[in-house]
Amino acid sequence: MKKFWEKHSLGKALAIVLVISLLLTWFIPTGSFNGAEFAKGDLVRIGLADLGNMLYYVVAIAIDKIIFLLVLGLFYGILTKIPAYKKLVNNIAKKMKGKEIVFACIVSFALALFASFASSTYAVLVFVPFVINILSAMKLDKVSTMAVAYGSVF
Repeated sequence: MKKFWEKHSLGKALAIVLVISLLLTWFIPTGSFNGAEFAKGDLVRIGLADLGNMLYYVVAIAIDKIIFLLVLGLFYGILTKIPAYKKLVNNIAKKMKGKEIVFACIVSFALALFASFASSTYAVLVFVPFVINILSAMKLDKVSTMAVAYGSVF
């Protein structure tokens, strides 16, 4: 069983979840809430032939978000090559040396506050790569960095 998960384990796990989800649509009926009352629906069976249509609709609904995240990644990819940006990140990291926990708490609170007042989460996501670069330069571990950056936004 270990050899099965050694190569491409994430893809296999996603495929297994997809197949289980498709199978469950054949046994669990749909339903919806109308106020406080639950209305049971019919079975909406999804098969392998429907996967193409589902992929099309998912991309059609999320294309603006996909493009935004790709452009944001491209922007920060180019920005990390600029020496002035690296110097800015390193200067902030040096000034906060020894105060990692305080800085992480302040940044987490600031991002959470900004996310609560912003009308869109995507406006806050613009600053997340900058925060991640600073926290990484401060030698914070990856789990703490992701918790501060993304946890505070969500």
